[in-house]
Amino acid sequence: MKYLEEALDWGAELIVLGVFINDSEDARDADLSARKEELLPRVPTGLGRTLLQTSRALAWIYMRAENMRRNRAGRAYLEYILDPDYQGWKKFRKAIHRFEAGCRERDARLVAVIWPSMLRLEGGYPNRIAHERIASVLADAAVPYLDLLAEFEDKSSMRLAAYPGIDLHPNEIGHRIGAAAIFNYLVEEGHIDPSYRPAHSWVPSEGHYRKEVRRKLSPEHFPP
Repeated sequence: MKYLEEALDWGAELIVLGVFINDSEDARDADLSARKEELLPRVPTGLGRTLLQTSRALAWIYMRAENMRRNRAGRAYLEYILDPDYQGWKKFRKAIHRFEAGCRERDARLVAVIWPSMLRLEGGYPNRIAHERIASVLADAAVPYLDLLAEFEDKSSMRLAAYPGIDLHPNEIGHRIGAAAIFNYLVEEGHIDPSYRPAHSWVPSEGHYRKEVRRKLSPEHFPP
């Protein structure tokens, strides 16, 4: 709310609110840290570590079991922070309504963008329930929104995560994909004038890349 009020004081006409699927976490929740700890991979120590380093079969079994454990922990974590009775979820709903009211009072338009986690985008994305719950809150508050999940499905989670397997927020490539989708959405919905669209787009050809490589490898780039 502090940043919203600051932006409105600047005279902002359009507010784009990014929403990640864990934004209903309550920082004052004493149990939250332990639940989030369960989402991280457990690194074996001592004899267990030695055995896994010397046996591919044991290492494979351990990784499978660990992935199953983390998947269960992830589902439990989402159910926890999306529970209607959870204090963080109540605060999240209240905040969305306050954003909508604050923008309406100052004649600013508000658009929300739901970001997916960079996890199993190639198939079986496990967090759809979070998108549905968040979308229901936005619809209830009459806030138009763009769900970016469709833009990321069937792409590589490993290539798009900030820290694959650990930090599932999008990296710079993911942000570039999201930025393009947001821009197009804002134009299509009339929030941005179509004249802002680039008049031309250009994709370098393979021949262009070869030419650039030859230029960069030419003798003048390597003085004695």
